[in-house]
Amino acid sequence: MESTQAEQPDKPRRLFVSMRVKLLVSLTLLFSIVFAAAYIWFSQLATQIALRRIEEDLVNTLQAAAAGVDGDELVALVQEG
Repeated sequence: MESTQAEQPDKPRRLFVSMRVKLLVSLTLLFSIVFAAAYIWFSQLATQIALRRIEEDLVNTLQAAAAGVDGDELVALVQEG
């Protein structure tokens, strides 16, 4: 039997993706990247500010404690045991 139609090689069919889906996926990825970058930046900034404040408070506390201690009394207390 001869076929009357010319045989066409099987071409792989491409999956049809609408423009709406392409835009939705691309904008979702874009906003996810932007918000992730903003979160990382804010997290690092907040951590640096908090560590700087903690360090300043510790230095101030140590300076105040050192200013209020009488060295001679501290040595006498240590020697008493």
